[in-house]
Amino acid sequence: MRYLFFKIQLLLFVLCVMASCSDSNDEPTVQEPFLEITPSGGEEISSEGGKLTLTVKSNVDWEVTSDQYWCKVTAGDALTGNQTLNLEVEENLSQNSRQATLSFTYSATDGSHTSEVTVLQKGQEFVAGGTYKIPVVFHVLYSNRNMPTQYVREGHLQTVLDEVNKLYSECSQDLKLEFVMATVDPDGNLMEEPGVDRIPWASIPIDCEKFMSSSDDKYLDLIWNPDEYMNIMLYKFSNSAIAGIAQFPFLLAPDYLEGCEIWTGGALSQENLNRPQCISVNSDYVYNMVSLTPETPDGDDGCVAMTIAHELGHYLGLRHVFSESLWGCRDTDYCDDTPTYDRSAYEKLVATYLGTSNFKDYLDELIQRESCTDGSVFVSDNIMDYSISYSNKFTSDQAERIRYILEKGVFVPGPKNRTNETKSRSIGKLDLPMTIMK
Repeated sequence: MRYLFFKIQLLLFVLCVMASCSDSNDEPTVQEPFLEITPSGGEEISSEGGKLTLTVKSNVDWEVTSDQYWCKVTAGDALTGNQTLNLEVEENLSQNSRQATLSFTYSATDGSHTSEVTVLQKGQEFVAGGTYKIPVVFHVLYSNRNMPTQYVREGHLQTVLDEVNKLYSECSQDLKLEFVMATVDPDGNLMEEPGVDRIPWASIPIDCEKFMSSSDDKYLDLIWNPDEYMNIMLYKFSNSAIAGIAQFPFLLAPDYLEGCEIWTGGALSQENLNRPQCISVNSDYVYNMVSLTPETPDGDDGCVAMTIAHELGHYLGLRHVFSESLWGCRDTDYCDDTPTYDRSAYEKLVATYLGTSNFKDYLDELIQRESCTDGSVFVSDNIMDYSISYSNKFTSDQAERIRYILEKGVFVPGPKNRTNETKSRSIGKLDLPMTIMK
């Protein structure tokens, strides 16, 4: 009897164990939420930008965000489980490296979790013979928002800059230079209107020569870092006869280019500026898009694109192709391949025809110049000329000067190849060798 009771207890025990095992097998195994990213961070991309692929392994839904506009994530609509992400990294036009952080967020029983991936991008480095892309910002000063020549209509300045680039790209020289609208302000904020900074200004018009020569902080504070931006000030000039004016570049010793001033006081920064480092353009001419030539007699000799191209030429080290000497007909632009002419004699000729009712009948004659060298007559087509001119060419010597200033000039955006590598800097405004040219 006892033996039978023992067998019954043993059988019950076995049944209980089996039942327990059966219950355990029927319950699904719960896997902890996880998210793995490959590569996991520290990826470095060249300044030219490009694409980077990330592989995500996960068993839950997740989200991804980038904290920088220039690093964009391309992903499918359903961010769940395993995914392949493509990153689009824009070109870095600055000489400074930059960093973006990608945040991957997912939920678990203990709350929200975030994994981060860092993307590094190099700044621009000097490359011999490389292309320069220079960010441009138009600072539009206006007192009357309802005046189109003050508060320039949106999109127009991009059209103007496109025309400037066309002049530079078709100038018969391979400058390897392009001007592009800036996309971010100095604080790294994405600009609502690329390349345009609109500034209400109480006193319009402005004396452009006083503006460009002033050390007043109210003017200097308008300038964005000239090592990073090409600053173009756009406002109504008090002297309506002037279409544009520019600062001429200078160099750090021992670098040297004939006709340019030299600074011997070491490296410089924006805080050392004693004048606005920029070009200024008369906004009265901002919608004048056709130049005055024999083929376009209804044009204007204040064509805004040609004015900006001309002033940028000054900013990049070019002088006028005509004689600027007070003592006769001399070559004063340091370029042997630009024929020089007597500007004062030409102006007298223009003044004679301006007094007639049929001035435009003489455009075929007025577009010609007489060489100081041999008296030969040539057609004016250089961007660094004035008045009735095709203004669409640079010469080889001019291109060499532009390239030298791009590579070595002070307060000119883009990577540099200066001989002086000192990093010491002075504090506060300095009496820099700055010269303005019209």
